[in-house]
Amino acid sequence: MTKHIKLQKDYTASCLYYQIKLPLDIEKNIPSDDPVRLLSTFVEGMKLSDLYNTYGKIKKDQVSPKQLLKIVIYAGMNRIYSSRDIEKSCRQDINFMYLLEGKPFPNHATIARFISLHLSQCSSNILAEVSNILFDLGEISGETIFIDGTKIEANANKYTFVWKKAVTKNQAKLLIKLADFVAECEQLYDIKIVYGNVVKIKHLKRLRKKLYALKDAEHNLKFKYKNITADAGYESEENYLFLEANNQIAFIKPANYEISKTRKYKHDIGKIENMEYDKISDFYTCKNNWKLTVSHIRHNKTKTGYVSEKTIYTCENCSDCPCKSDCIKGNGLRMYSLKVLF
Repeated sequence: MTKHIKLQKDYTASCLYYQIKLPLDIEKNIPSDDPVRLLSTFVEGMKLSDLYNTYGKIKKDQVSPKQLLKIVIYAGMNRIYSSRDIEKSCRQDINFMYLLEGKPFPNHATIARFISLHLSQCSSNILAEVSNILFDLGEISGETIFIDGTKIEANANKYTFVWKKAVTKNQAKLLIKLADFVAECEQLYDIKIVYGNVVKIKHLKRLRKKLYALKDAEHNLKFKYKNITADAGYESEENYLFLEANNQIAFIKPANYEISKTRKYKHDIGKIENMEYDKISDFYTCKNNWKLTVSHIRHNKTKTGYVSEKTIYTCENCSDCPCKSDCIKGNGLRMYSLKVLF
């Protein structure tokens, strides 16, 4: 008769003095003011029809999509992002057990599939619903939105193939329709997409993003943010003009805000911000009393088609200047570029 070798020790053999005691409900051990109770009540009041529509069939004896949503949100509140760590918390943490309501523990594969296949399809609608509920409760004013981070679009190949003959046949008609469509959208939604007389693919991509943003705002949000707060990555003349056209107030941190407060920056004679400016004659005066006058206007075009103007100021004479070594590097004249509108 073969004997089975036990690699794992049976620790339950020493548990002789434990017995089942009342109460059996783990909810009794959770404080009444615990955040997990607020989260559960908040999610129970949400309409999660978009989330349930991502499922074909839901088994009754398994954890429901609403419970999985609670678990994922509560895990994020506690800085738990790995699906395996979430599974471990469901087996050891009574707060996660409280959200499960006696259902079996979900494994890490179930949690990962929920996030990637189901929650990702309706996350924007769920976040919009959360904002609407908080707005109705008076927890947010709906006036200021804080934006952090910078979006970077990947140049990925989608492996899409189009027949050349079919495109060239109706290319002229298509371009005319696209130009009329862009002009109609600019007039209807009061947005500026094309800066010039040529409509390009990048203009259509930008229009698509703006239309999707307008669609989400109209269908999901009940209000419009008046104040836009963002970091230095969003500072640009184009963004400022867009917010001004939409009657929104911008609170964007300047790119040189931190360095401009230093003593070295304030005492740098080569910075045009530290020079005297004559508004009437439009010129700057350096430390050696030389004038920096306007030499020309430079136009820069962004990837979206926006054209900005920069005024170039040039010093009259930098030769034999005793402050030249502290002001500029090289043997040329001192030149500065300043934006006209921003």
